[in-house]
Parts: sequence; structure tokens; C-alpha cells
Amino acid sequence: VVLLVYTATVTPYEVSFLATRFDTLFFLNRMVDLCFTVDMITAFFLPFQKLDGTWVDTPRAISYHYLRGFFMIDVFSVLPYDFVSL
Repeated sequence: VVLLVYTATVTPYEVSFLATRFDTLFFLNRMVDLCFTVDMITAFFLPFQKLDGTWVDTPRAISYHYLRGFFMIDVFSVLPYDFVSL
């Protein structure tokens, strides 16, 4: 939750008012990206609950569910947009 609040508050300010450069904020953003990447990797291993209340814990079904769900949103959210402007 802390990383989401950080991203929701710092990123809009950074994009609007700050020039991209290799400074503390740049490396802090990479650490946040790393944490979100680790979160993406763990999503491939966490069981999920179906609508009928049963838990799915087979790796293939978990991966398929994640790939069809939030995977692409997560990938685009981790891509460092500030590399494009360097």
C-alpha cells in the first residue's frame, strides 16, 4: 500500500514539474519498480479463489489466470517511462 501511495503522489508531480535525470529520485523509482516486479513474480505462485469459493492452487491454472487478468497492466505499470525521455 505504501508503494502505491508513493507512486500515486510522486509520479504525477515528477512527470509534470521535474526534468528526468540520474538522481536520488530516479534510483528510488527503480527500487519501487523492483518491488512491483517482485510482486508480479509472486502473483504467478499465489492461489486464487474462484467465484464458487474453491481455491485454485495448480501452477498452470494460476499462471493462466494471471496472464489473462492483470499481467499486462502490471507490465505497463513497471516499464520505466523516464528512460524514454533520457
